[in-house]
Amino acid sequence: MTTQTPDLAQLTLKPGEEDRLNRGHLWVFSNELTAVPKTIPPGTLAVLSSSKGKTLGVGFFNPNSLIAFRLVAREPRPVDMEFFKERLSSALERRKRWLGDARSFRLCFGESDGLPGLVVDKYEDCLVLEVLSAGIELRLNEVVAALDALLKPRAVYVRNEHPARSLEGLSGPSRTLLGTLPESVVIEEDGLKFLVGLGKGQKTGFYF
Repeated sequence: MTTQTPDLAQLTLKPGEEDRLNRGHLWVFSNELTAVPKTIPPGTLAVLSSSKGKTLGVGFFNPNSLIAFRLVAREPRPVDMEFFKERLSSALERRKRWLGDARSFRLCFGESDGLPGLVVDKYEDCLVLEVLSAGIELRLNEVVAALDALLKPRAVYVRNEHPARSLEGLSGPSRTLLGTLPESVVIEEDGLKFLVGLGKGQKTGFYF
């Protein structure tokens, strides 16, 4: 099916390059596109089409990254606060099915939860994020609004130290996005208690 979406950036694959996406892969590399428009800002939402004009999906485009396109949805749709709320709510429900009443866990793991480049770890009533794609960076306010609507967290903090950020052309300091971040929090996993320093330590503070 071909969908006309003139308000979005348009990208086209070279002949034969759609096979991986049709098998479920979520990335397109820059050398698989007929053109990589350098004038389009990193993180722009774009529609991807096959060489025959078939719409393959919508996703985040970054002309400066080897991973030029990260699929977000198979059909064009708005990627706004409600979109993030929907995806994060689904991710939370999946965790509840497996983790029961656990209060600390990885809430979102990027592409696995349909949100390429976003990691969200929940430490009791605090959230620590990693942002690894320009598309998420550009929509960070909407992500935080969705998390606030779903969980009413005490604090939301983003750690911007991951080396993969440089591959997307991202920079900027780690910082608190919402509320007041405590220096540490006690979490429980498998009956064991751990004192986690938020804003420091491995990954987002703990290895879930």
